[in-house]
Amino acid sequence: MGRGYHGTDRRTLWRVAVRKIKVLHIINSLDIGGNERFLLQLLEHLPRETFSQEVCVPDRGKDATRDLEAACQRLGTPIKVLRVGGNWDVSVLPRLIRVILRGHFDVVHTHLIYSQVYGRLAAAAARTRCIVSSEQNVYDFKARPPFSWVERRLSRWTDRVIACSNKVREHLIEKVGVNPLRVVVVPNGVDTDVFFPIKKRTRLYRSVENVRKQLGIEEGDTVIGTVGHMTRQKGYDVLVAAIPRILRKHPRAKFVFVGRGLLRGRIEKQARALGVEQRSRFAGIRPDISVVLNCFDVFVLPSLWEGFGTAIIEAMACGVPVVASRVGGIPEIVEDGMNGLLVPPGRPGPLAEAVILMLDQPSMRREIARVGRTSVTERFSVRKMAQTVGKVYLQLARRSSPPRKEVSEWRDTRVISTTAWRG
Repeated sequence: MGRGYHGTDRRTLWRVAVRKIKVLHIINSLDIGGNERFLLQLLEHLPRETFSQEVCVPDRGKDATRDLEAACQRLGTPIKVLRVGGNWDVSVLPRLIRVILRGHFDVVHTHLIYSQVYGRLAAAAARTRCIVSSEQNVYDFKARPPFSWVERRLSRWTDRVIACSNKVREHLIEKVGVNPLRVVVVPNGVDTDVFFPIKKRTRLYRSVENVRKQLGIEEGDTVIGTVGHMTRQKGYDVLVAAIPRILRKHPRAKFVFVGRGLLRGRIEKQARALGVEQRSRFAGIRPDISVVLNCFDVFVLPSLWEGFGTAIIEAMACGVPVVASRVGGIPEIVEDGMNGLLVPPGRPGPLAEAVILMLDQPSMRREIARVGRTSVTERFSVRKMAQTVGKVYLQLARRSSPPRKEVSEWRDTRVISTTAWRG
């Protein structure tokens, strides 16, 4: 499905340069993961005088599209939902092509695996000027045939793959085989106007008190919490296995799990089997994540693998000390002993010891929280993230050279710079 830029002339380039750049985001769900947060931040923070953004959702019947529709309505972003019969319903392809052609989009930006495949195929067939794809995780299956072949083929039609961390970029290049000149790292960001410490004796603190009541948190309780999809990746079974050891040292501790997913029932069953269900709270999806985070004394992310860990920087921005697994892109956020504690993945013992250390040493916990918030405000600003993505769009949409000119070979797959890319 080779394609080249058609109809390029100075008049066309001038029109692209002076009018708004039209961007279509294709995503198949909106839950509380990194991909979904990333999209919402772009919709909210990319300057409207420069970019016109729309969203298209291939809804397979199991995706949280109602949340996405509500969010787009709040932001005033046009959204189109396409009902799809499942992963193998190829009828979505011609429908996506029609959406792209009718919208005359300059950039098609795909998010999540399902949308990455069908969205990029449709954008290629529609001869879209610029195709961008986001990669928010380290997916081992993409390194194995036939998925590695599919991803490499799709990446040839992709102008930029935006990786959320150096670890994700490294995986795409070294394991999957994506051309390094097409992959750029844009770390996720956090909006510190939304995620910030809520101080006691302020009017806003009433919302924290209300959430604590809703979750059954009493005066004197210590709260260890986590936020994310309830899937195997997040390692919540490891956290539950660590609870009895933590309770032996801190019997007033309570554990809050925010999120939903296929493994929720299994995790709740595990908590009952260990006799810790009375100290555990399964809060489901919450619209007030920043308030919930302010209820935590320690935030834990026991992931078995992770591309970045957006929930970590949100907790840090709220002034909550973090304990997280030493996997994926997390060490690019957490410097062990400085702005958080890192533990080996999949091991309840070291996880429990790190949480106990945090609870035993309040002064250390406060210092880690302070340094963590400072590191987030300096390194992971949502405005900086949106600005960087906006520059990627501008570079691609306003270039004069033909798009997706292939680089036939490269010698060093560890190359970091994308400046050598010429089209």
